Amino acid sequence: MRNFLPVLLIVGTGNFVAGTEVINNGGFEAGTIGWANQGCHSSAEEWDAFEGIKSLHVDRWTEEWSGPIQTLDLGVIKNEPGGKLRYAIKLHAGETFQYSWTLKLKTNNGDTYVHLIDEIINADDGWKVVEAAVDFPQFFDASSVQLFLEGSPVEVEPLVDGVSLVVGEDTTSGGSWEEQANARIDDIRKNDLSISAEIPANIDPANVKVELSHVRHKFPFGTALNGQKIRKCLESGSDDLYCSFAKENFNYVVLENAMKWGSIEPNRGQFKYENADATLIWAAERGMRARGHTLFWAVPHHQTPAWVEALSGSDLVDAVHEHVENVVTHFDGMVEAWDVNNEMIHGSFFVDQSGDASIRLKMFQWAHQKNPELLLFVNDYNIIAGSEEAKYRQLIQNLLDQGAPISGIGVQGHFGGNPINIDRVTDIIKDLAQFNLPIWVTEFDWSGSNPNHVEHAIQIENFYRLMFSLEEVHGVMMWGFWDQAHWRPDAAIVNGDDMEPNAAGEAYIRLIHSEWNSGDILDHGGDLVFKKRVFQGDYVIRVLNGEEILGEKEVSVTEDATVYWP
Repeated sequence: MRNFLPVLLIVGTGNFVAGTEVINNGGFEAGTIGWANQGCHSSAEEWDAFEGIKSLHVDRWTEEWSGPIQTLDLGVIKNEPGGKLRYAIKLHAGETFQYSWTLKLKTNNGDTYVHLIDEIINADDGWKVVEAAVDFPQFFDASSVQLFLEGSPVEVEPLVDGVSLVVGEDTTSGGSWEEQANARIDDIRKNDLSISAEIPANIDPANVKVELSHVRHKFPFGTALNGQKIRKCLESGSDDLYCSFAKENFNYVVLENAMKWGSIEPNRGQFKYENADATLIWAAERGMRARGHTLFWAVPHHQTPAWVEALSGSDLVDAVHEHVENVVTHFDGMVEAWDVNNEMIHGSFFVDQSGDASIRLKMFQWAHQKNPELLLFVNDYNIIAGSEEAKYRQLIQNLLDQGAPISGIGVQGHFGGNPINIDRVTDIIKDLAQFNLPIWVTEFDWSGSNPNHVEHAIQIENFYRLMFSLEEVHGVMMWGFWDQAHWRPDAAIVNGDDMEPNAAGEAYIRLIHSEWNSGDILDHGGDLVFKKRVFQGDYVIRVLNGEEILGEKEVSVTEDATVYWP
């Protein structure tokens, strides 16, 4: 068994001015110099090339892990967090090739492997150019590092050309990534608001001001909730610290477990909606919107009831249909969206057990037929926090080609304790945008081992700033916030019985309630017109005569607007 290292995710800092090419003879103009064969045959050929006059033809693969391989200069890459990988690929023989560019590290503990990128190419794609930011592992205990191409099926014959791996490249032209993100935020998340006030003749206009209170963002800054804890608050009529933190710092909710099939119907015909209902009622009373998670879970033994897993064939198909009818009907008007069949690139329980190759399509169709207004999501992990984006794109395309009414793409972001690669995450979001569907980060957390949460705070701020700046992203759901109600306690942003925000929590609160809050006291230029560029969302406008409140008005800002008072 091969030993795989976790990928190290690094923020692009732009500390370098020029890049260094790591690959020797990546265009194969010098034949196969610099390259070796690992369980395959390869040759530089002139009968088809992407650039120059030659490309590398690879055939006679003996194993899926076989492929052309090159030893890299460890002295050049060992202190680098990552680089830019670029290459062109085409299928000379075969219909589809699912492949990876993989690093092989020789260490004192044996060989370890890191996938830099996983991709898929089809015969009708022709020459396909791929360029992506890639992340390196730590090389401190490696005696040698090699890069190779591997994939399946072994019968295919790919052509490869223009292989390049550049490290130390400046990625900050036009300002730092934070400056660029802030400029995008101002452009896509704000609008110009004008407030025109008409006051009684006996009031001095010089004393009139407008107090603008930012009540709620339009952009969903959400969290997963523990239904049992929220239910206690609803039934007691009083919000405890857990409920208070949720309502004060988030505007969108999802149930972590209470809406999964195993929680709702543990035994056939025995329904337990109490925790989910209570949470959704509680949220609606506080102006918080909600999404459903999840109608089905494709991975076996993941909160699918035992009685369901005992079914097969048409019995299972009927149970799936019945579940859609029951659940979509019950939560009608309470949620705006559903994750339909969670983590399909990591499991195929319903397809395998039912024998119905179209069962996944039917899940989407039945949910859409029951409520055409629902947003229906695919949802999976190892997309922005991993290397399985190509599989995900293929899954989405296949479902769309079958006619599945998909209306949103969910990406989970459960990051480990290493910094998040801004360039790489951005590239993945842009790639997924090809489907012209809303993209949500449906589950986000970052877990490190340092108890002071200083690095955690940096990553929280970086991630939210990036996501808020990308117009393709329509919402971010934090996967819990309290260490005593979190699947990864180190990823929580508040700690202890008193729910004290840690450094990461302080960073999140500062973004939401300070940097991205448009509350203000506005003056006018003598014409009683008050102007400000504000974040999209809900506001309370109060017209003041000194300390006296002349009146107030609630408004929602979703575009440039003029509001008249009274």
